[in-house]
Amino acid sequence: MRSIGHSLREKHLDRINLDQAYWIGGSPCSGKSSISRLLADRYGLALYEVDASLPRLLPRLDPQRHPTLLRWTSTAWEELWMQPPQALLEQAIAAYSEHFSLILDELVNSVVEQPLLVEGTALLPGLVQTYLAGLPRAIWVVPSEGFQRRMYPQRGDWVQGILASCSQPQTAFQNWMGRDAAFARWVFAETARLDLPSLVVDDSSTTDQNADRIAKLFGLGQYMASP
Repeated sequence: MRSIGHSLREKHLDRINLDQAYWIGGSPCSGKSSISRLLADRYGLALYEVDASLPRLLPRLDPQRHPTLLRWTSTAWEELWMQPPQALLEQAIAAYSEHFSLILDELVNSVVEQPLLVEGTALLPGLVQTYLAGLPRAIWVVPSEGFQRRMYPQRGDWVQGILASCSQPQTAFQNWMGRDAAFARWVFAETARLDLPSLVVDDSSTTDQNADRIAKLFGLGQYMASP
């Protein structure tokens, strides 16, 4: 697997053609990052991880072009997670839309040798659809709400660190989970409205099985990496 960073540029390579990229979007805690890394390793794909892009893109934030994302990334956890889930959902959709424009700016100025896989929550269905040319090159992965609430506390110490900084950790966690559950429902409804593929993740399948399903949808066998 080769991850794409802002410095990836070689003169003899072609610039990225986004119409030929693969996209895995969806809600947090759905396993999409693990699935994407499996696919990148297995099929020799260049992987662009949207979450990893944000820290290096922060200096490019413009108050006119990215007002919600700028405010979102500078808000203390206490202030953020004390808001009701619906307000958090609306902010997230707006912030992800602004982040997507930055992702595009970075991708179109990058070059890679391998087919490209882009993964992240900011890949909203209506925004990505423009680059699909009617081909099965995108899917949105969302967890069931029960799976999300059960798995989120296991994602790492960073989750507990965020909650520890809040005066009401339980309320903060409920608002956080309410936001993510609402976002998962919104993504699922958007994929249905736009007739785009989606995958609901729960305890009935493994990461490997979900990766196999997506590889079949994308037709990735032709890019099988050499052992």
